[in-house]
Order: sequence, then structure tokens, then C-alpha cells
Amino acid sequence: MLFIILKNLCSYSQMIIGYGLLWLNVMKRMSFTCWRRQSSVTEGLPTVMTEKQ
Repeated sequence: MLFIILKNLCSYSQMIIGYGLLWLNVMKRMSFTCWRRQSSVTEGLPTVMTEKQ
């Protein structure tokens, strides 16, 4: 019984970690595009950074 609960917890934690990483990627991308839009007016650094990726 305890083993089954532990197994379920393990799979749930993996799912939560996966979703967390996905959200982090989305937030990072969104903030990066916002920052790029703001700073592209003042300097040409963001274009260099996008070319590197």
C-alpha cells in the first residue's frame, strides 16, 4: 500500500516539475521578447543575442 502511494507521488512530482519547467520557459521567452521590444529602440544588442540563439 505504501509503495503504491510513493510511486504515485514520484510520478506526480515528475509531472509537476515538467509543468514548472514549461512555465519557466514560457515566462522567460515572454519576458525576453518584452525586453527585446523595449531595448531594440535604444540599442542593437538584442538582435545580436537573437542571432546567437
